[in-house]
Amino acid sequence: MVEPKISAISPPQPSRVEPKLWQYCAGHSVKIPKLHSKVYYFPQGHLEHACLNFPNTETLSLLDGHRPFNPCIVSAVDYLADPHTDEVFVKLLLTPITDGCVHEPPAEVREDEPKGDEFVSSGKTLTLSDANNGGAFSVPRSCATSIFPQLDLETKQPSQELSVTDIHGKIWEFRHVYRGTPLRHLITTNWSKFVDEKKLVCGDSVIFMKKKNSFGDIFVGIRRHTKFGAAKITKESVMEAVELANKNIAFEVEYHPTVEGFCDFVVDAKVVEDAMKINWNCGMKIKFSLKNEDSSKRWSVFKGTISALSAPNRPWRMLEVFIYKLDHLLYYMQYFCFINIITIEVDINMIFHNLMMRGSLN
Repeated sequence: MVEPKISAISPPQPSRVEPKLWQYCAGHSVKIPKLHSKVYYFPQGHLEHACLNFPNTETLSLLDGHRPFNPCIVSAVDYLADPHTDEVFVKLLLTPITDGCVHEPPAEVREDEPKGDEFVSSGKTLTLSDANNGGAFSVPRSCATSIFPQLDLETKQPSQELSVTDIHGKIWEFRHVYRGTPLRHLITTNWSKFVDEKKLVCGDSVIFMKKKNSFGDIFVGIRRHTKFGAAKITKESVMEAVELANKNIAFEVEYHPTVEGFCDFVVDAKVVEDAMKINWNCGMKIKFSLKNEDSSKRWSVFKGTISALSAPNRPWRMLEVFIYKLDHLLYYMQYFCFINIITIEVDINMIFHNLMMRGSLN
């Protein structure tokens, strides 16, 4: 008897996302290198990006014998969304610069900024009630007025049907009502199915978006409170990229802006080169911003003093900084890459605004 053939079911693939929708889902603090731009790739930052905890000495030893950074050209940028979590990420194809020259692409193929329409957005962090798959979603007033079509609040039971497209192109049919005590905007019909399918929990965020000055399509994206992106990047894939970079062969990296302790390990060349011109020294006063993971304020500004420096040819975490924030009575030591810092003693307008260490402090 001939055994029936069982066809393998291929796993779902990431969805390509319109760049401006991607940006709203990632957040405006996330900056992706431009196509054809010159950047620096930092292998240690890439390795940290792939580790749920800070890489140990044994893991860091994998980088022994490799260059601490590589100048590259961004040859391709793919804006993607994870098929299981809806988290957005990018794949960057980086081509090492071998002759010290940056070859400008022809004007007709150069892409300095993502093209397309402007969008407006409104987001909300889900409450316990919002994430209860037997309940409704309490819509922020700003979302109801700037994203959704206007409701006629003079009618007895104001309501409307909404067709909302998720990041993968699936259309959700929601019902938007204005009711309750006190009166408030709610999404009712199909919200429970949305919560269940997306596996939303309290602390996750939803972002509703639409084209500016448009009454057309509405889109919805998700930012996860618990980040999953790093678990999909292996040390082996990082080392494959590092080996290729060391051989001056084009390589691909994944860049997850929502990963815990997110590190910008691919950095605009001007930012790095400007930072290299600064005469960093012990005792220099600096300031920087850190993203808050457990506070209603998104960013906190810290000040500190450089207490020690490592070898200048290894800029990743070369600065040991004594950090202080008087209103929180916070004092501790931390290591940074010099491109994260605004100096107080040196007046410059350069800042690497996605701090490599943000969110990773204990």
